[in-house]
Amino acid sequence: MPNDYPTCLAGAARICINPALPVSLAGYFHDRVADRVRDDLGADVLVLENGGQRVALVSCDLISITDELQEWVLDRVGEELGLAPEAVLISASHTHTAPELRVREVFPRRQDFLDELPERIAQALREAVATLAPATIHAGQSQAKGFSFNRLNRLKDGSEVFGRANPELVAGPAGPVDPSVQTLAVYGPDKQVRAVVVNFACHPDIIGGGRADFVSADWPGEMRRCLQAVYGADTPVIFLQGTAGDINQNSYLPTFRPGGGPQKAEQVGRAIAGAALLAIEGSDPMAELTLAASMEELAIPFFTRTPEFMAYVASLKAKGDKATYFETHLVRRAEAWPHDGQTDRLCVRCLRIGETGLVGLPGEIFTEWGLQTKRYSPASQTMVAELTASPNGMAGYKSTTDQALRGCDCCGAYGATPTLSMRHAPDAGRKLTESGIRQLHELFS
Repeated sequence: MPNDYPTCLAGAARICINPALPVSLAGYFHDRVADRVRDDLGADVLVLENGGQRVALVSCDLISITDELQEWVLDRVGEELGLAPEAVLISASHTHTAPELRVREVFPRRQDFLDELPERIAQALREAVATLAPATIHAGQSQAKGFSFNRLNRLKDGSEVFGRANPELVAGPAGPVDPSVQTLAVYGPDKQVRAVVVNFACHPDIIGGGRADFVSADWPGEMRRCLQAVYGADTPVIFLQGTAGDINQNSYLPTFRPGGGPQKAEQVGRAIAGAALLAIEGSDPMAELTLAASMEELAIPFFTRTPEFMAYVASLKAKGDKATYFETHLVRRAEAWPHDGQTDRLCVRCLRIGETGLVGLPGEIFTEWGLQTKRYSPASQTMVAELTASPNGMAGYKSTTDQALRGCDCCGAYGATPTLSMRHAPDAGRKLTESGIRQLHELFS
């Protein structure tokens, strides 16, 4: 390595986490059973060490990460590998064609998958540590415009809806998108890429939809294969899902390909891989490689049902068979809601990797919160990963405060619908975001 480029120790690994079949898939309100594997699910790991500090990034092709899973992994290898709880950021890609691992009322789970998963992830961490070797870290960024859209839209009466089919739409979406594709590339002494981190915000719910009968990593898996075609089939690609709580693939992009399904997933995956390649190949080594980590546990109130909200639920129940898919499930969730007046505990994790700051947030986070984190971050590059560990992996959506408030009494668009998708008080997203910003400033002070 050139003397003017600082190095650290880096190790990476990937391990397959495919379940035995058949298996129930997560991501919808009805049970979908997979009887085949279209493409492999994996856990990709990057471990860095410098100045006596180790940090680890773990990306899993799962719907979410539970606190229990994170704790089981750390119990197995935390002390053994010198990894403190705050120094390990485990996040999910949020693919909707992976096994259900959360405790939910209508979805059976495969216990053998749950029993094996922590050890598989722990083994990937062991393998990554075993390969620690000198490396430079390169931070890059590019844009992938036109491959994501904000799926919520405003109506003339001020309310919001999911999608664009309503004739009462006011022109324009209800929130922003973040088209940035951010990367960290790990280069060995031979100047070859050994591992890649990619951060982009877009829901991985393209490839299968509500009738999926297969296991798949969705478009992040397609992206991974494209990058491995360039850098080597065994190159770990750690994908950090950005703040995509209100972001879908752009089904309205003019193309001869369909709006969903395998071809659309391939299109999006190739596009994001292309943007990642542009960012990686145009990046230089970081000028310094300080490693640091922190975490903060926050007391976040659950949503508490109001008379106005329950009156709305009663009006939906009165529709009977005419109620929509979402309305039917909202009635069921609202009537059985057990958390009135209760408080949850959610953890925000932050890492510093040289000039790059990383924030891990539990739940599905609206893009505006990610943009605010980047805007007020002291780091030259800031990656925000959603769907880090939370109790039962059920932190729900974190809409902006004003969108959440619009949903409390009259039921907002999906993502701000109490009990169905919004589990906590309207200000939960702001509290998580401010914790991340605050911790970044402490790590970079």
